[in-house]
Amino acid sequence: METDLINGAATIWTTSTSFPTVRTDMIKYRSGDRTIAAGTHGRGIFTSIIPTTTASPNVTINQQQQVDPTSASPINFTVVFDQPVINFATGDVTLSGTAGATTATVSGGPSTYNVAVTGMSANGTILATIAAGVCTNAALDPNNASTSTDNTVTYNLPCHTANGYYQPAAAQVDPTSTSPINFTVVFDQPVTGFATGDVTLAGTAGATTAVVTGGPTTYNVAVSGMTTCGTVIATIPAGVCQNASSQTNAASTSTDNTVTYNTAAPNVTINQAAAQTDPTSAGSINFTVVFDQPVSGFANGDVTLSGTAELPRLL
Repeated sequence: METDLINGAATIWTTSTSFPTVRTDMIKYRSGDRTIAAGTHGRGIFTSIIPTTTASPNVTINQQQQVDPTSASPINFTVVFDQPVINFATGDVTLSGTAGATTATVSGGPSTYNVAVTGMSANGTILATIAAGVCTNAALDPNNASTSTDNTVTYNLPCHTANGYYQPAAAQVDPTSTSPINFTVVFDQPVTGFATGDVTLAGTAGATTAVVTGGPTTYNVAVSGMTTCGTVIATIPAGVCQNASSQTNAASTSTDNTVTYNTAAPNVTINQAAAQTDPTSAGSINFTVVFDQPVSGFANGDVTLSGTAELPRLL
C-alpha cells in the first residue's frame, strides 16, 4: 500500500505498484524529504518518495500607500503570501538602493505582513525584496522569490530644517580698512537657492552689498560698500534657501558676525583762503584746511607755523 500524503487517521492508502507484495513489519516516514521506508519480512527495506500535493508559497512585496518621495522614517512595505507561512521574520527582507537603509522590521502574518524600513543615511532609493527559501508553508515547502509592482521608495535626507551660522572668514582682519570684508557661512547640510541678496547687512559702516559664493554647505560672503567708520554685521534670515527635502533654513546663529571697519587715514590739504589778500598787512591771515573725510580732535595747536614773519599767535 502507498499514500500521497501522511495525514494521521485521515491518511488514504492505495495499492502500491513499486513495493513488492510481501508482509511489511516496519514503516517509517522522514518529513524532511518525504521519504517513506518499509521494512519487509525477508525481502529487505524498500523506500519511496511521497509526492507533495502543495505548492511553494508565492509572495509579493510593495510599498504601502505613502508619500513618495518621503522624508519620513520608517518606510513601510506590505508583504502578501498566497498561503499562510511560518518563520517569516525580521532579517528575511533584502534591502538595497542608494539611501543606505539598514533595518527591515517584520510584523503581522501568517499571510500578510508589514515591513518597516529604517536606518537611511543619505538621499536616494530604498528597494525591498524577499529571497527564495526564507520561510515555508505548513507542508515545509519553501517560498519562491518575491515579485513586485512597486517596491521602490525615494528618500530625501535629512528630515530637519537646515541651520546655518555666520562668522568672519578665518583670514579676516578685525578691525580692518580693507574692502570687501569676508564672512564664512556654514550650513549643517547641503542647501540650494542660497545666493547674493540673501544676506542681511546691518551696523554703522553703511555696508550695501554681500556677494555669495561657494556651496552647497560652506559659503563665502564678501561685503562691500562701507561709507564710514563703524561696524558691519551680517545675518541670514529664515527661509532664503532649502535642503533636498524642500525644507527651508532656520535663521542663522553666530559666534562672531561683526567686523569693525575703519576707513583709510584722512588726507588733508591746507592752503591760503580764497579771499586772502597776498601780500597783506592785516593782522589776521586765513588758511583753509580740507580733510577728505570727517575727523575729530583737530584744534588750536595742531597747525605747524614756519617762515620769516613773526606771528604771535594762531587764531
